[in-house]
Amino acid sequence: MQDKEIAELEKIVQEKTYVAFADVLGYRSILLGSGIEKDYSRLKYLLDLWESLGQAISAANGRIPGVESVFFSDSFFLKSDDLGYLINFLVEVMVENYCYYEITDDRWMPWIRCGIAFDWMVEFKDLSVAGLLKDEKFAYRNPAGPAVANAYILSEKLGFKGMRILLPQQLYAEAWMSAKRSTTGNAFIDKANLLLGKKSWPESCDNHGELVYDIPWWWCIDDGLPPDRIIKRHEWQVGIAGKPEEARLHYDKTVELLQLASED
Repeated sequence: MQDKEIAELEKIVQEKTYVAFADVLGYRSILLGSGIEKDYSRLKYLLDLWESLGQAISAANGRIPGVESVFFSDSFFLKSDDLGYLINFLVEVMVENYCYYEITDDRWMPWIRCGIAFDWMVEFKDLSVAGLLKDEKFAYRNPAGPAVANAYILSEKLGFKGMRILLPQQLYAEAWMSAKRSTTGNAFIDKANLLLGKKSWPESCDNHGELVYDIPWWWCIDDGLPPDRIIKRHEWQVGIAGKPEEARLHYDKTVELLQLASED
């Protein structure tokens, strides 16, 4: 490689950003689970999932600045130069999604698990839409790089169960202090930061023994809503899962986390 090319590549990899990967737990159960006999029922639950996530992400987009997202299948990537705003966005998505079907028994509530990382990334052009958009900058929606890979690994490959936002140890101090920073003028963010910054966040270890922190999104649930009420209403999702034992672990861990909110 020529020196000029090396310099250009080095400039890209030196520009690091915060990335989150989020995935819907139980998606395979909707598509292939033995407890769902009719395809129209599978479609109905898929529509429930997209409705809930659509509402949650739309609400976050309207309230939290400086966060970009890419959604595909049952997963989405987020990126931001501000770790605090990225956390605020994820918390909003979790709370909105959790509360969306509060009064509904037979709708599939997406159980979401997220991981956050900090490193370099690039966004390649999505060739399937290139040339179809009026502004080609919107075609760059194909994220890649160590930040993307590490966020995915934290969420998907380290053995964590339940609806969680997971943060590696090296980002904890910065993340927690961002929740205690001065007011921003954004009512939602300021309220979320007040709740998230009230005390240290729960910690646990991954299956390699590395320390990982939970961002306690459940602290931000509306004060008038019993923390474990909705998830209890969705216990039936375990029964129709393709892997009921695994689904039970996700369910039980989520209820355990929500009960922490009752104790605070």
